[in-house]
Amino acid sequence: MTEAIVVVALAALGLALLTLGVLELVWPSRPRRRRRVSAPGTESRLAPAAAGAAREPGRPIERAAPADAEGAAPEPPIERLLRAQAEPAARRASARERSAPTQPGDRAAPAETARADGTPAAPAEPPATRGGAPGARAARADEEPAEPGAEGTVGRDAGEPGPATVVERVARLWEEGRFSEVVREGTELLAGDGVGPAERARLWGLVGLARQALGEPEGARAAFEEALAAAPAADRPGWARYLASLALGMGQALLERAAGDAEPETRVATVRAAIQWLEDGLAASPDDADLREALDGARAALWDAYEQAATALARRQAHAEARHLLGEALADERCPPARQAAFRERLAAAASAEIGQLTADAIRRMQEGREAEALAALARAEELFAQAPADGLPARRRQELERRLWWGYTKLGIRRVDAERWEEALEPLLHALGFEGVGPERHDETRRPLVRALEGLVDARAALVRRLLDEGQHDEAAAHVDRLGTALRAALDRGVRREDLGRALGRAQSLFERLGRRPPA
Repeated sequence: MTEAIVVVALAALGLALLTLGVLELVWPSRPRRRRRVSAPGTESRLAPAAAGAAREPGRPIERAAPADAEGAAPEPPIERLLRAQAEPAARRASARERSAPTQPGDRAAPAETARADGTPAAPAEPPATRGGAPGARAARADEEPAEPGAEGTVGRDAGEPGPATVVERVARLWEEGRFSEVVREGTELLAGDGVGPAERARLWGLVGLARQALGEPEGARAAFEEALAAAPAADRPGWARYLASLALGMGQALLERAAGDAEPETRVATVRAAIQWLEDGLAASPDDADLREALDGARAALWDAYEQAATALARRQAHAEARHLLGEALADERCPPARQAAFRERLAAAASAEIGQLTADAIRRMQEGREAEALAALARAEELFAQAPADGLPARRRQELERRLWWGYTKLGIRRVDAERWEEALEPLLHALGFEGVGPERHDETRRPLVRALEGLVDARAALVRRLLDEGQHDEAAAHVDRLGTALRAALDRGVRREDLGRALGRAQSLFERLGRRPPA
């Protein structure tokens, strides 16, 4: 009886299992709602949150790596990522083969580094976020849309923790392309006292990346320099590479702009700005071969720009501007010797042309009655003549310029003598006798009006002195006689012969004797 019961029970169980199998084939179980396809690594990322696992305060969230890297460790946070950048190139290449995210130190090709407006493009991701899971983000883009009321919220898996630190919050803004907010919030955080040294370096770096993306290279450079100064020693090579990449991109963009610039002065200034960028980049990354090569090319382009600018300015007769530009080039200690010789010749030619312009302008102003302006032009021309390099001007050209200056001062003195302005004529005529290279014949042309001026001055002073003595103003009369004696001595010192001054000296001697003074020797 017992065996029969067991057999019946087993038969009933087998029939039940057979019935369930048939039902499963005919009517398979199906969920009422479509289930989303989870991104690779999502379960491992959400598991700590679902289990309520606690996370240490201030510790970055470590996201899972893409599913295709089976068995690989999670992506490192920014600290380990920046340390990885400082490793040798072989280890960095091996790390790139194992991991999909781009390292911060990788440099784009020159065509991708600079934007159309000359601003280098920002790197793909900020250092604070490259330890995340880009593979998971890419997988989420391919998921099937969830039905309303489905698990979680749109754009974030249910239970996924948000940014836990200020750096991660600002980094999320960067990832979303909200660069102005990155600058604003990052700057506000940096202005406070609640940010540690390591977080301060990362925030400065994010601000630099945002400013770079906004087309503000100067602000980006300043931010990267702050990040470099604040970062721990292990993280500095990463920020140095960011700064070097920015400097290289800006330097190349400025050199391209200078090549197409039509204004010679602007071209020189643009090349100099490119050199400054490249030098700043090398200061941060001294071993960067690309920066050094670009800097050598920029310096060679600078000397070409100076030469082209000097030629263009001379063609426009802008000799003062050309002289200033060439003087700037010669003041640069890095100017090659061959270039220095060529620049000195051009500088002398520009100074010669400017002196010629000034002397001609002085004569014209004299004819217009603007004697003060004429005298100022002559003084400026004489200053340039004294500054012109002796080996840059041929002897004949130097003599010609000296004659121009002599004639300008002589012409002004003759004009004043003709107007019987005796005392005012003395200064330019005596000055003209100081140009020794013009020869004795031309000096005679100056001495004749000078003698006339002295004779006229003695006659005028004699009448005045007699009147003052008659009025008892002895001291004032003596002052006039002393000035007269000074003028006569200056003429004798300048080579005027005593016999030529015989009449003037004779009348002056009587005045000196009347006052009891010694006449000029």
